[in-house]
Amino acid sequence: MKNPQLYNAIFHRKSIRKYNMTPLPADTLGKLQEYASSVKPLDESIRYEFVYLGSADVKNLLPIKAPHYICLYSQIKGNYLMNAGFLLQQIDLYLSANNLASCWLGMAKPSKEVPKQINGLEFVIMLAFGNTTEPIYRANTSEFMRKSLSEISSVAGADSMLESVRLAPSSSNTQPWIF
Repeated sequence: MKNPQLYNAIFHRKSIRKYNMTPLPADTLGKLQEYASSVKPLDESIRYEFVYLGSADVKNLLPIKAPHYICLYSQIKGNYLMNAGFLLQQIDLYLSANNLASCWLGMAKPSKEVPKQINGLEFVIMLAFGNTTEPIYRANTSEFMRKSLSEISSVAGADSMLESVRLAPSSSNTQPWIF
């Protein structure tokens, strides 16, 4: 396993919707940006770029306000959404593994002052992140609101491998996958 710290974060991470609006230290943001520059895409042929925004640069239909946001801009072509999810989930796990709160924002967009296109790439999705006063981890996997393995898989003998998939975030916890 390449990064056991990130893998282990799968089993206790949770989405946080209430943030302390104090900005993170510059060195913390620098480490995140350094990590983000090293994430591996699912499809190397799809161009993408991360853009970092503050709370004034984001329009969100939900009442989730954070001090920081990371936006993914992508080339629009086959599997670009899957690639975007794969890239940003690595960052989501990094944040959790480094004691920072995060939340996927499917209904948020950059404000009008922020370009919708950057270097020919379109805005796709963003993560809110920062510190919070709430616990950022689940005590155990029973706290996840997810379907059982038997509901998402008919593969015998793969329970330990599929448990991480079962716990993965999905829009409104719909878990649209079947194995």
